[in-house]
Amino acid sequence: MIIVKLQGGLGNQLFQYATARALAHYHDTSVAFDARTLQADHSQTAFTPRRYELDQAGIVSRQPPMLEQIAYGMKTVAAHHLVARSLRRLRGAVMYSERSPAYDPALPDITTPRSYLKGFFQSEKYFHSIRDILLQEIDFPIPADPYIRAIATTPSISLHVRRGDYVTNPAARTFHGLCAPDYYRRAMEYAQAKLGTARVFVFSDDIAWAKANLGGPLPLTFIERTEPASAAADLYLMSRCHHHIIANSSFSWWGAWLNPSPDKLVIAPDRWFANDQVHKQTKDLIPASWIRLA
Repeated sequence: MIIVKLQGGLGNQLFQYATARALAHYHDTSVAFDARTLQADHSQTAFTPRRYELDQAGIVSRQPPMLEQIAYGMKTVAAHHLVARSLRRLRGAVMYSERSPAYDPALPDITTPRSYLKGFFQSEKYFHSIRDILLQEIDFPIPADPYIRAIATTPSISLHVRRGDYVTNPAARTFHGLCAPDYYRRAMEYAQAKLGTARVFVFSDDIAWAKANLGGPLPLTFIERTEPASAAADLYLMSRCHHHIIANSSFSWWGAWLNPSPDKLVIAPDRWFANDQVHKQTKDLIPASWIRLA
């Protein structure tokens, strides 16, 4: 069994699941989740509170058996560190912690059919080999949404503006940074030069800011609702667009990746993290066929 520690929102959880699923396929075993971080109280920390969101993508939460929980330190027992180490050694189990955001090609050979993964695994290189499986397994319920027809029948581009805790949480803003309006304008100009006429559908957790600050050569439709949509509904709509302009966000990364079209144009910001040290290790984050716009 491959157990993966879940952390972050839906986009990050998809990265973690996809990597664990690819390793499970490689080792001919199953996947389970360590969701303790999602269940913890982060009200007094710099972490943005999250919950289990993979159920929105049709992925049912799977809890590891008790023996695995003890072996990987998920359950405390008497002298638990010694017991856990002994169990892992007896069972040939491995604990793998991601060392950096860079892709680790040795991951399949480092792990065994009994492994615990901790990391974000933000590269399609970890799971590109099972792309067809993931496109079948990641199954969003089709929302009854007034924008579906327009997206399907119009040459459409999803544009995602990620703000939220990138604005309100000082630690998140310092680490991630924000895409400026100029990035979106230049991305639309690039898309127009490549595609000609298209309509841009704008998704954002701050649609008022997007309406006040975005402009460019292509017509914009802002995704607005009287009631907040689920993350899955927006991700589904993004994936149904023909092309994509994404933010430095795992959420819109997946909106573009889940579009199965081989002819899609995807424009991504060249700088994914404001933190210089982390940014230098992101060369594997953007698929080779996507455009990185400085």
